[in-house]
Amino acid sequence: MPKPARFRRILAIPWRATFENIALGLQIVALIAIGGASYRVWRSHRVTPRAKDELDAALAKKSTSQSAVSLEGAQVVGDRSAKVGIIEFTDFECPFCKAFATETLPRLQTEYVQTGKVLLAFRFLPLQTLHPQALSAAQAGACAAQQGRFWAMHDSLFARPRSGGSQVTAADAERMGLNGLAFDECMKTGTPTVISNDLSQAKTLRITGTPTFLIGTVSGDGTIRVAGRASRAVSFDEFKKALDKLLGSARASTN
Repeated sequence: MPKPARFRRILAIPWRATFENIALGLQIVALIAIGGASYRVWRSHRVTPRAKDELDAALAKKSTSQSAVSLEGAQVVGDRSAKVGIIEFTDFECPFCKAFATETLPRLQTEYVQTGKVLLAFRFLPLQTLHPQALSAAQAGACAAQQGRFWAMHDSLFARPRSGGSQVTAADAERMGLNGLAFDECMKTGTPTVISNDLSQAKTLRITGTPTFLIGTVSGDGTIRVAGRASRAVSFDEFKKALDKLLGSARASTN
């Protein structure tokens, strides 16, 4: 019995081409989803007008319930008697952290840290979901810290075109003034406690992105009374505005 014309037309459809079109459509949807996620990550870190006002707006509130964040275990540089402090949570593979380390940080060190005005504290926040080598790079920093050479490793990692802690060899460590054998052994022991502690503190403070900066006044009990927070890239000029405001308040309170 001959099939009706309607069924003959259906059977004549090029099914292979149809499946190929469906597969292509799914690939396009996947690419759009990946692109959207990448855009959200970029947007969450870029310097926007809102981000530029973030520190200043927080300082303007003059909150009486400022949180005290411990400096214990952090990699600290500057005068411990400084009135103002910055805590930075960072990832050695984060491009925005690299921009801060290579462009903004040198000016902050020259004008505020080396002059004894500001204490700078570094905390590890390797974002492995975004940067596969982030934890290994953090381990290199922590292992260098055990030998008192954290900042040398910090500068070296951020100076690389693409940070990768797993690529730091014993010879590299020795060029930074470290004991290469001890560094190698440290890198083989797993995640140092200091990194685990920093990740726990970031979770407690609900910090999920890098770089994140906490800025406030340094207390005698080894904490910073946080007055402002920025979870995105911050320019030197914005740091200067916030730091000068806090330094002025600190001087006024001691007079």
